[in-house]
Amino acid sequence: MRFRFLLMALFAFTVSSAWAQTIALRAGHLIDPGKGTVAKDQTILVKSGKIVEVGANLEIPKDAEIVDSRSPG
Repeated sequence: MRFRFLLMALFAFTVSSAWAQTIALRAGHLIDPGKGTVAKDQTILVKSGKIVEVGANLEIPKDAEIVDSRSPG
């Protein structure tokens, strides 16, 4: 369910009118269905509507909008 929410959030932000914007989506858990693994505390960096980087401890640009989709606690 959270994965579906993350995909919907990612879609909503990438189709917005701010195509030149940089967005950092913080995910509590990121599922890789190809490998069958779950990574914790990942960040998805989106620039101009395209995913450019995914990983932990990414350097987030100062002008990026940060969207935290992790659950509290």
